Amino acid sequence: MRKWLGSIAVAMALLAAAAAPAAAASPAEDQLKSEIDGALEQIKVSTNGVLRWEGSDKFELSQADGGAVALITNARFAIRIPDEARVVFDRIEIRRTLEPGGNRVKFAMVLPTEAKLTDPKGEEMKLTLKDAKGSMIVEEPESRPRASEISAAGARIEHVGSGSWASFGPLNLTSTVTAGPDGGWTIPTTVELKQIEFFVSDGPVTGIVEKISYDAHAAGPSLAAFDKARDDLAALRLAEGTTPDERTKAIIALLPEFAGAFGKMDGKFEIDGTTVRDATGAALAALKEAWFGVAMDGLSGEAASLRFTIGHDGLELSPSLLEPDKVPHKVTLDFGFENVSTAALRTMFDVAAKMQGASEAEQQQATGKLLGAAAMLHPVFRIYHFVFDVKDAGVDATAEARGSPLSPKGYTAEGDVKLRGVDALPALIDDAPFAAYLPLLKELGKPDKTADGTSVLGFRIASTPQQRLSLNGHDITAWISDDKPGPARILRPADPPMEGADVGAVQRALAAAKAQDVPQSGVYDGATAAAVARYQKQAGINVSGAVDAATRDRLGVKPAAEPGKPGVPAPRR
Repeated sequence: MRKWLGSIAVAMALLAAAAAPAAAASPAEDQLKSEIDGALEQIKVSTNGVLRWEGSDKFELSQADGGAVALITNARFAIRIPDEARVVFDRIEIRRTLEPGGNRVKFAMVLPTEAKLTDPKGEEMKLTLKDAKGSMIVEEPESRPRASEISAAGARIEHVGSGSWASFGPLNLTSTVTAGPDGGWTIPTTVELKQIEFFVSDGPVTGIVEKISYDAHAAGPSLAAFDKARDDLAALRLAEGTTPDERTKAIIALLPEFAGAFGKMDGKFEIDGTTVRDATGAALAALKEAWFGVAMDGLSGEAASLRFTIGHDGLELSPSLLEPDKVPHKVTLDFGFENVSTAALRTMFDVAAKMQGASEAEQQQATGKLLGAAAMLHPVFRIYHFVFDVKDAGVDATAEARGSPLSPKGYTAEGDVKLRGVDALPALIDDAPFAAYLPLLKELGKPDKTADGTSVLGFRIASTPQQRLSLNGHDITAWISDDKPGPARILRPADPPMEGADVGAVQRALAAAKAQDVPQSGVYDGATAAAVARYQKQAGINVSGAVDAATRDRLGVKPAAEPGKPGVPAPRR
């Protein structure tokens, strides 16, 4: 499977690279050859070593239809995804023409119908293309790309030795830089790949993906600033003799420039209609849709936002892969940061750039500045939506936190969680940490119903400097309190559970108070914590499921003698 996935990447990378010469100048044939030679030689740098030009058997130039044409015979590339393979195109045609207006040049490329790929072990793969072509428009005299397009009616990759294969098509990619009337810019980018099918002989398994797509949009307040930032990055990529470490440091130094050039960016990657089958045709896995998205806004203003979305819907797995009750049919995680101070962010970028190559003393000073700037970010962290659904249980949550952890003054956090199928959870999470305390959740949760009438337990979680942690209005800070061994320690949920004479004394007091289902084990387990919560409700005191001083006093349990004294066992965790 890795071979054909790598081969698809080879085909797409070659389409993109060959369709994008790096420069444009006069229409003379020798100038065209120089441009193409330069572009091909620079591919290694511009792709960070993933793609490398290795020459050709013949390079013919001619004039046709008001432009120049280059015919390259047996064009050879090396590609590393992740191991190095080689591909040979028997014929590539590149045509150069002037666009209306006189300051733009179009490069159009046509790929052949067949190519040969060879993996590091010398095994061959055959690549068949149908109507594969690409184009790029660059603006003179700066030679800046303004539009690109790649398309193929179809493609098929076949591993000659094993018989494994993959096919896809059609493929379409478009990206255009558009100048705005106010001097700004926008770049919409779309990629769509349909009808992906594959066969892997190792399984053997077959599969189909209906569509893979990517939609993105970027914009900024100044096209001139964007062009300069992109020129600086291109110059960095094309610099000869730079090590990866040097290139990374230089990219960090460019971050403030890019932060000012971009106003917003967003993009979403989606996969629709995936099915994988075994040799008998039985479905191993099916997925309705999966997605990943990133969005940034406000980068050129006073406050910025960053949002991530990842998830899937409609996942089905064969019982041979996972028990049906444990299959996560739907998962969504949508979270991000709002109101991030761009002034503080730019300060962090500037300091990070200056730290490169600084002395130890200078780096220590810069670290202090970084922490100071981070404290001024004042972000709002949000979980817009979190969903995790299996057949008989599920979680639906939202949350928000305001203020910087480095500057806790005014810090607040709160969230709402709805839990479906709490009785099914023990079988799902088995011996996971704190799984034994699910009975306590049933005591602390508020019964509720969703819009469709499904019964759930609701939990309102909050945290402030005054009250570190509360649940449905009750203080549960004891859950995260530091352990203080001794006769008056707080008994709380723990993994492993707390044990000792003090636990036994609380269990006996609960039984005397006629609390239901109280074990007499000397272990502070889930049943004991739930019994404590029931007693706290009845007594009208803080409901936490933990035994603090107030609960111990109400139960009439006195602290045991000091641990280590004759006849008194020490409390144990």
